[in-house]
Amino acid sequence: MNDQINTQLNMSNLFKNNKKKIISFFTLIIFGIFIFVIYLELQKKNNIKISEEFNLAKIQLANNNTKSSKDKLISIIKKKNTFYSPSALNLIIDYDLVEDENEVVKYFDLIISMRNLDVEMKNLFIIKKIYFLGNNVDESILLANLNPIIQSNSIWKQIAQDYLYKFYLSKNELDKAKEFKIN
Repeated sequence: MNDQINTQLNMSNLFKNNKKKIISFFTLIIFGIFIFVIYLELQKKNNIKISEEFNLAKIQLANNNTKSSKDKLISIIKKKNTFYSPSALNLIIDYDLVEDENEVVKYFDLIISMRNLDVEMKNLFIIKKIYFLGNNVDESILLANLNPIIQSNSIWKQIAQDYLYKFYLSKNELDKAKEFKIN
């Protein structure tokens, strides 16, 4: 019984002696939660705004207003939204809105460099970039982009291997092609 009373007194003394620290700690936690909720709400509003821009760009494309839709889609890519930026690049490629190949490659690189993009989505855009470059791609760039996918357990591994296999076959480099032949 004495031990229980001593424990209660110790807890009471602990609270009295550290009252400011405990109140500061809980205030900080509540403030952190408040900031987090505000951040999530701002993200939600930003996503809605980007989706409206994307839909407007699609409508403009349907109405053959390619100049305005191109500008909107490029703007969306630069915002690095995990859903709409890759989708915007897909539309730019599908509708051939940007003539400068180097500019399109920069957009691919922007998408690929996004930190919050899923690894498999990044791998997909690496492969799309290589397909976009087609015959204009240098072997070192090709290997630098596709080897990490081939060395991983990516769902795109076989497609990357097949691309390299066909690339070396087209160059009549049969020994190199054998390295990437899918069994």
